Amino acid sequence: EEVLAAGGPAIGMGAMLVFPWLYCVPVALISAELSTQFPEDGSFTLWVAACFGRFWAFQDGYWSWVSGVLDSAMYPVFAAELILGVGSTGSLAGVALVIGLALAASSLNFMGVQIVGRALIALGVVVMLPYSLLVGIWGWQLVLPFSGPAELATDFTHSPVPDPAVAAASAGLEPAAHFAPTPQALTGDKWTPDLVGLLHLVFWSYSGWDSISTFAGEVHNPKRTFPLALMVSVVLVTLAYVLPLSAGLLYPGTPHWATWKEGSFHEIGAVIGGKALAGLLGVSSALSLLAMYCAEMFIDSFLLLGMAEQGLAPRVFAKRDKRFDSPYVAIVASLVVICVFCPLFDFVMLMQVNNALTCLSVLIELVAAILLRFRSSDKAYNAGPEEYRTPLGNMQMLAMLLPAIATVTLVIATTLFMVDFVVQASVLGFILLGGMLYFVCAERDLRTD
Repeated sequence: EEVLAAGGPAIGMGAMLVFPWLYCVPVALISAELSTQFPEDGSFTLWVAACFGRFWAFQDGYWSWVSGVLDSAMYPVFAAELILGVGSTGSLAGVALVIGLALAASSLNFMGVQIVGRALIALGVVVMLPYSLLVGIWGWQLVLPFSGPAELATDFTHSPVPDPAVAAASAGLEPAAHFAPTPQALTGDKWTPDLVGLLHLVFWSYSGWDSISTFAGEVHNPKRTFPLALMVSVVLVTLAYVLPLSAGLLYPGTPHWATWKEGSFHEIGAVIGGKALAGLLGVSSALSLLAMYCAEMFIDSFLLLGMAEQGLAPRVFAKRDKRFDSPYVAIVASLVVICVFCPLFDFVMLMQVNNALTCLSVLIELVAAILLRFRSSDKAYNAGPEEYRTPLGNMQMLAMLLPAIATVTLVIATTLFMVDFVVQASVLGFILLGGMLYFVCAERDLRTD
């Protein structure tokens, strides 16, 4: 919801439509290619090691693991803010709720790959049903005349933002705290876009395409599975964002886009489908947080397991449960870090630190991918029988990856120079810690000890 509040309808929706082509598709294709060439858990650390050596492979894995753990921490924080209110997670009750949610949601990951995978598929279907209903009602109303005045709820100009409490009353809703008048509504000032905030929101919404390589060793027939799953996912994720946002933006009587924030789809659902749809969207939000938490925990634990199997982390993290074959030590390690950092940052700060570390990891992976490709033949299909190869020559692949490299570089630069000092200090602190940890954890190949 906050994408439109940060960028407005034109810029925000444009970013949500263009970003998948500039970032998601290139990163997904290169991840599919290299995950089949290095079909082991923690795969992207393998291709970075092949290009730059063990030190940078450790940094890549460490940055990705820390960013993933912080990403996992965002979902209990988000849930707690929805329950207790924004800014409440620093209180004793907020801390207890966040840690309790994290502990409860982690239980699924101890049950192994197949159970987690099937549960996430089921959760994904259930999560999308209310949004499909919302989009369906909107689409039906596009075909049939509205019962009320056929005025769109969207003002695409930079005119003063109307009082959202009035909009709420006109929609038949109680003016809740969500509909409190914005500063623009009270002062009559013109709305201005928050481009840095928009960049971080869109990147976070669409990030994670390299993560599939962390469990590459668990996938059957990766040559077919990886490219097919990734391309289908890019399309579905884009539609899952764009269609509900369009419905909320264009349906008459919905809150003004400048007032949208966490949980705004509940109010949008109430306008479009009544209290029943609003309730279903509330359930969907809760289940989506659970699904994203479990998916990120799954990725983080197999990354740490893969690093341990490669000798980049202590061997204890490679231990698996005898019954479910789950990396239980790696799961516990991730959970401990989540519980430590959940109370320290709010949702936005966690997102910004997560984005910066993710971008550092993706940047070195993309550069390694380019160098590895140029070291091989320029023929696009110069691959083994079990390897997928992106059907592009070296120069074409370089051109495809340049927008993604520019994107992650811009996110890193805005984090270091244009966000809160605490976020900047946290990012630099994690980077320095990674350099020191290498000499403790991975300077020697621990597999030889």
